[in-house]
Parts: sequence; structure tokens; C-alpha cells
Amino acid sequence: MGNHSCVQFDKDKFVERPKQVDPLNAFGLEDAFIWVAQQRDAIDLQNYQEQASQNIQKCRQTGLALLNRFPKGSEQAKQINTLLQKCQKSKKVRTLYTLIAIISLCFMGETTIDLVNYRQHKVYVNNPHATHKQLSQSEKWLTQYLADPYFRHLISKIFFSPEKAQTLLKNLQAHREKFLWVPVDKALKEKNFQAAFRLASEYLEYYPYGQHAQKAQDIKRRGEMIQQQQERKNTLRQIAREMQQHKQNADKMRDLLKKLLNIQVEQPEMRDEQLRLEEAISNQLQKLETQQQWEEFRKEYEQKIQAGDFLAAAQSLDNRQADARLKDLKETFKTVVIQEIEQKVRQALKEKNFKLADKLLNEYAEFPLELQTAEAKLKAAALQHQVDKWQDRALYEAARQHREAKHILRYLQEAPLQTMAKEVSVYKAYLDTIGPKAILNQLQLKLTQIRWENVDDYDNIVRVFLNGKQVIYNDEVDAKPNTSTGVIGISPFFTAKSDLLISIEISVINEDIFFNDDYGQGTVKKQVSELAKGYAVALRNSYKIKTGTAFVEIEGYPEAPVLPAWRGE
Repeated sequence: MGNHSCVQFDKDKFVERPKQVDPLNAFGLEDAFIWVAQQRDAIDLQNYQEQASQNIQKCRQTGLALLNRFPKGSEQAKQINTLLQKCQKSKKVRTLYTLIAIISLCFMGETTIDLVNYRQHKVYVNNPHATHKQLSQSEKWLTQYLADPYFRHLISKIFFSPEKAQTLLKNLQAHREKFLWVPVDKALKEKNFQAAFRLASEYLEYYPYGQHAQKAQDIKRRGEMIQQQQERKNTLRQIAREMQQHKQNADKMRDLLKKLLNIQVEQPEMRDEQLRLEEAISNQLQKLETQQQWEEFRKEYEQKIQAGDFLAAAQSLDNRQADARLKDLKETFKTVVIQEIEQKVRQALKEKNFKLADKLLNEYAEFPLELQTAEAKLKAAALQHQVDKWQDRALYEAARQHREAKHILRYLQEAPLQTMAKEVSVYKAYLDTIGPKAILNQLQLKLTQIRWENVDDYDNIVRVFLNGKQVIYNDEVDAKPNTSTGVIGISPFFTAKSDLLISIEISVINEDIFFNDDYGQGTVKKQVSELAKGYAVALRNSYKIKTGTAFVEIEGYPEAPVLPAWRGE
């Protein structure tokens, strides 16, 4: 837009405008905005130049941001770079001054502290009444003062040189060593060895290589020996007290014995006391262990008695080493055990548990002879006889009730008294006769009678078939309602096994000239043994109407012997 100038309108108001107004230079639409931006950059640069020295941190930050708004190599960019360099230099100078000030303050502070400590510890060193704590503090400070690096205490060394500090430290250590040793000498003169031991240990703690270190070591060793002896005496006294307090505690007594054996004593009187305590504790411990073993044995014994394991209880009594308590227990056992056995045997008989009853009595017979009595043996024999009677009767009643081979054989094999052996043997022979493998001869099928119901006729024909073969024929059988016939017929002899399955068919008809009347038919299929005592066969005609009942049986089949009631003594 060309050159411009500032024109004042009011007292404090200036306006920029082109120098050439008439005519006004030609410009495009964007030139006005470019001119405004350039003016803004110029104003910001002027402000930056005026404020750069006031805030160094902001100077760098603002300068870098403003530098990007001007072309590189321009006059404005050079001015900004110059200001940035000045800011950086000012920052370094300020940092250096600050560091120097901090170091100066540190030296001044350290020097002040050194001066205070020097005066204080010098007073402690020169004070004959200074305490051990004060002297220790002084020695510690002087030692640290000399051990610090060369750059420490630079100002302090002007008035308190290392040589002076070293001399003061030596004087202090000599004074302090004397301070610590004088009480030791005093305690030795007074024959207060305990105090001398304590003070000598304290001296060695601070001056292990001091002037009196060897003598202090001797005092310390002697004191430690006396102290150990006293501790051992105290330990023996404590063990003696605890032994009296815990006489009935086996675990505690074991601990005391172990503790006693670990004590190393050299003096004869202490060794005698140790042996005396060892014997007393060992004897008491043996008593307790014996009592504990007895209680455990007694508990196991009682459990066996409660469980009814009397033989095991007797064996445990027999195997244990004899003493007075065991003797009393054996006497009690001999009296009580037969009563317990009797009670359990009678209960077993009520429950018909003969095996248990036999077991209890047989086990009594196995008791060691020492644990049996004549009276108990008689009672056991009486109980055994009673058990035998009960068992004999029970086995016989089972055989009598079931009448089967296994029950018969069981009686003959297991019955203790065999009271009914003769009768049972006869019955066994009968069972052998009709056994599955036995063949029965001379058997006959017999039609014993017919009971009529709805038949009224004469000369009826009755036929009986055995396994399909006619074995009975009778054509002169009269029938009247609600009457019975006599024996109608009997078959020829035949042979069979008792378990043979046979088929029987019965038919009743009345023959006429023109037709036959059906008065009933019946069929049965059973084993021979089931038909032996008779069997009723219903007769029905072709209309399924019952006409009567026929009764058949097997003749020649062996009869079962009678098993009478059990006979005791």
C-alpha cells in the first residue's frame, strides 16, 4: 500500500495512513490484510524487545515463537536471535550467581556449625567433671572432622587446623581411657569383681587395643567364668524347683532331664548336685512312665473286656510282667470274667446265637491255668451243657419243621448231644428211599372215590390214563347227586422216581344206543411225591360244568416216619 505515516487526531490518538492519499495508490483486496498482519508482527517485535530482559524463561519461549513469523535472514529475525542470545547469557550468569550463593551459604553454615561444635567439645575436653557420654560425643565429632573429605571444613580449618584437631583428639582419648579405667581399678581394690567385670567390658568396647586392654581382657574372662558358674548354679536351682512343681508331668520331666544333661560343670560340688538331680529326675520319670504304661495297659484291658474279647484280655494279663497291681487285677479278672461270660452266654442263647455261646466257653477253656478257678470251670461246664441242650433242640426243631435233607443232615452232623439221633436217622433213611436218584417199585395208582354233584345215572364208565396209558377201567359206577362212590379201581404195579412228573387223565361217560353222555373229565400233572398222599381232580363236562371231584393217590409210596417232640434229659 506504499509508505505510511502516523497522524495525530486527538491528544492521545494516533492513526496510521498512507502518505500518498490523493491520488491513493492502487491495492488489491488481500493487501489490506497483509498490511495488518505485518503491523501486528512489528508491534509484537517491539514489545518483545522492551520486555525481553524482564523474564528470561518467557524471553526464550516468546522469541522462538516470534522467530517463526519472520523470514530467515531478515532484519527482524536477526534482532530476535540477538535477543535470544542475550537471554541465554543472562540465564547462565544468574545460574552461576545462584550456585555461588548456595555454596557460600553451605560453607558459612558448615563453618558456623563447626565453630559451635568446636567450642562445645573443647569445653568437654577441658572439663575434668565431663560425663562419659559428653566425652564420647566429643571423640565422635573430632574423629568425623578428621575423616571428612578435603573439601569439607575449608573455612573452619583456618581457625581449627587438622593438626590441632588431631592433638585434641589424642588428649581426649587419653582422658577418656583414663576416665573408663579408673572405675575398674577402684572396683578391683574394693574386690567388687562383678562391677569390675562390667566396667572392664565397657572399657574394651571403646578401647579394644588401649593401654589397659590386656588386663581388661583378663578381668573379663574371669568375670565371664564366674558369671557362667553362677548361671549354672541358678539353672540347677531352677531345675530342682521345677522338678518339685512338675513331679507328675512326664513330658516336663523329660525336658528337665535333657536340660540337666546339657549343662557342663567343672566344680566337684556342682557336679555332685547335677548327679543327684539326674538320679532324682530319672527315678521320678521311670515311675511316671511305669504308671503311664500301666494306665495304657489297663485302658486296653478294659476295652477288651467291654468288647467281650475275654481271651485277648487273659493273654494280655498273662504276658505282662508281674507286679502287685497286676496280681490284684488277675484276682479280680478270675472273679469277674466268668460272670461276664455267663451273662453273654445267656444273652446269646436268647438270640439263638449258639456259635457265640460256644466261642465264649471254648475261649475260657484256652485261658492260662493261672486265670481259671475250679468253681468257674464247673460253671463253664454247666453253661456248656446248657448250650448243647439248646443247640441240640434248635437243630432238631428245624429238622422236624422243614423235614428236608439239609436240616436232617445238619442235626446228625452238628447236634452236640444227638438226643434224637435215632429218630432223625430213621427219617434220613426215608429221605434216602424217596431221594431223586432212588427208584420206587411196586407203585400203584388208585382212584379212591368220586364225589358227584350234578350227575344221576347208572352203569357209568370210568377210565383212568397214566401217562396216556389206560390203567383203570370200571363200567359199573353209579352216580347220584351229592353222593360218593367207593374205590373205583387200582392200576397195575409200575416203577418211578419220587420226582418223576406223571400225567393222570380221568373221564366219565355213559354209553347209550344212540349217543354217549359226558359226565366229566379231569387232568392233573404232578410229581409222584406230590400224589402220594392223595390229590383231588375236578371233573367238568364239555360245557365246563363241574360234575364232581375225583380223588387219586399212589399206593406203595413209602410213608414218612414220625418225628416226635424233642426229649431232653
